[in-house]
Amino acid sequence: VPDRRRGRWAHVSGDVTESGRPRQLDEARAFLTGLRVTLGLDPGRLVIVPGARDVSRSACEAYFHACEARERTPVEPYFPKLELWAELFAELYDGLDGPVFDHAQPWTLFAVPELQVAIAALNSTMAVTHRHGDDYGRIGEAQASWFAERLRHFEESGWLRVGVVRHDPIP
Repeated sequence: VPDRRRGRWAHVSGDVTESGRPRQLDEARAFLTGLRVTLGLDPGRLVIVPGARDVSRSACEAYFHACEARERTPVEPYFPKLELWAELFAELYDGLDGPVFDHAQPWTLFAVPELQVAIAALNSTMAVTHRHGDDYGRIGEAQASWFAERLRHFEESGWLRVGVVRHDPIP
């Protein structure tokens, strides 16, 4: 029996919370899980990326203070700001091979072989911090290079490549 849902998928491009608080992420988890179930989507057919409002500014500020106390320079993307987002991501994609969002790789690539579609889930919150003026989108060289390398294979194989991003990144 053909699967009428074969071509269906959904994306949520950031700002699923107001300020990256645990309760808000719990609400987002419930909403996203409900959306997936309502639309009849497999977990790998829901693509999410973080937005500036998904960043925990208090966790980011605490990270900066901890670095200062140890006389270290904070390292972008200041991952503690996205630890709760990473937990949400891990729960939504539990059991799937492929989607990763963690300290070493705070972005991901979704491959949908049956549709020959590769989805670059870009993280445009790389520069976002707790500081005034750091609320703009930026991908960064490391992420751009990572995607260029990974997407090359899909391009050569004739797959459709789609990017999902929250911000309009500055050049």
